[in-house]
Amino acid sequence: MAMAVKAGFPTNRWMVDFHTHVLPQMDDGSRDVQQSLLMLSASREQGVGCVIATPHYYAHRETPEAFLVRRDRAEQQLRGAMENQTFPELRVGAEVRYYEGFGHTRMLERLKIHGSNLLLLEMPFVCWNDRMLGEIRFAQENLNCTVVLAHIERYLRYQRDPQLWEKLGQMQLLIQASAAAFLSLSTRGKALRMLRTGKIHLLGSDCHDLSGRPPNLGMALDAIERRLGEEPLERLHQLHHRMLK
Repeated sequence: MAMAVKAGFPTNRWMVDFHTHVLPQMDDGSRDVQQSLLMLSASREQGVGCVIATPHYYAHRETPEAFLVRRDRAEQQLRGAMENQTFPELRVGAEVRYYEGFGHTRMLERLKIHGSNLLLLEMPFVCWNDRMLGEIRFAQENLNCTVVLAHIERYLRYQRDPQLWEKLGQMQLLIQASAAAFLSLSTRGKALRMLRTGKIHLLGSDCHDLSGRPPNLGMALDAIERRLGEEPLERLHQLHHRMLK
């Protein structure tokens, strides 16, 4: 049975963890159903109301069809184990690794976050060029989706284009940051500035397990509230509601 919500975490909002690897045996995330249940319990204790399962999708390893078969099986196993217990709402999607021509793969429409128009995209860890941005723009049109750039903090040191943020803004995509960015001394200041200036739209724990990369969204929300006050959290809360049907 899940424990009560711990004091100190924001609990008055229905917050969404937009990036997790909680589905069992899908990737380098949860190793089995029991670990998945413990990860969901940890999220609930931190006041998270909805967890999005976004297992890695690599086009060079399998087709979207094969991925969906594996994802459906893992989801059914986990939902079966969740019955008669209290956990956050679970939705599924994928973390799609960028590849040349991904916007032409129409089956990727089925990898959008369930109940939304959002496609979570992991970009290459290089300086992004206009051709890459053009591919994203085409994907948004052809796949009828809004692209969400995963864990933006991990790419920043590679980017050299002074107009990048202007270009991203014109594309009307969304940007997700990891909770860890608000908890590490080396990245906290930049992450808070990006959130305050509206460059971060969605948050996710990117949790993979219970120790090395655990559910930590509640801790990040607590840190944000201490430093920036209520307004950024309320803005995130409202956007989360608009993004999920």
